[in-house]
Amino acid sequence: MTGAVKPCPPPGHGVHLWAFHAYNKVRSFGLTHDEAAAYCHAHATRPLTSGDIPSRPDTETFELRKLRVEYNELLLQRLAAKINAFGIDDIKDKSPIDPARQSPAAILRHLYRPGERVLLFDRCQSQGKIVWQAPTKDAPNDDHVFDPFLKPTRGQGAWMLANAITGEWVNVPRLVSEQNPNGRTRRAVEALSCYRYCVVESDAAPEALWLKALVQMPLPIVAVTSSAGKSIHALIDTGAQNLEEWRAAADTIAGIVVPLGADPATLRTPAQLTRIPGFYRAEKKRWQELLYLNPTADSTPIIRKPKRGQS
Repeated sequence: MTGAVKPCPPPGHGVHLWAFHAYNKVRSFGLTHDEAAAYCHAHATRPLTSGDIPSRPDTETFELRKLRVEYNELLLQRLAAKINAFGIDDIKDKSPIDPARQSPAAILRHLYRPGERVLLFDRCQSQGKIVWQAPTKDAPNDDHVFDPFLKPTRGQGAWMLANAITGEWVNVPRLVSEQNPNGRTRRAVEALSCYRYCVVESDAAPEALWLKALVQMPLPIVAVTSSAGKSIHALIDTGAQNLEEWRAAADTIAGIVVPLGADPATLRTPAQLTRIPGFYRAEKKRWQELLYLNPTADSTPIIRKPKRGQS
């Protein structure tokens, strides 16, 4: 099993994030919480603290697909009350990359590796409008890729599939219907090329409380986006290499975020859509806005990170 988990980096170079990923990796092999924690302690390059290892999941939260985890607003209120006033401008100040200076294409270039393909949507129920491919670092600017989204539309905004795809169409038997007799798709789990991210969002929690809870979560949050509606989307790096690892990581994350108001549906599949910042939603009269961007995030809560430009 040792060979299936990446070696722990030297102290000061991401041990906290390694512990989060290693824990979820060995949990996916069927180890108990105590066994997974012991593995991390044994292979870490520095002594681990209680904050390095995910909390022990109880049966209800870990088996999310078997038992429903319910939103507890009192729990959310108690967590939000632990920090003073914290709003949209505050999380922007915590972003290592200035959100105001990022075009939609620039955001994607930060989040995806050269050659990876990302499916972009202007209608969430479609099979996607275009497939964008992450360029190499020395490639010319590709902001023009979003030109088709800027033409007059119904003003629904724009989405992307959170995880990269192969770009190939596949026939999936479980998707066969009268409208799709072959189950043809390019946006299902079977069409993914990686399982890096999961999407966390809440329509149930009040926005101000949800934001204050989100910044306290011990998770590798790489991006936070306002949907221009009533939800704020967070993109979390699971460190997963396959679907089984993704599910193990998503279950652990669900145990943290669902009781605070996160929608469990977004944590049931890696083939999940999320809003792309920089697009106007006419029906809401608001912009989808990037609030935070940290492609190399570790599990340190955002609230504990310094403001941009400060050491």
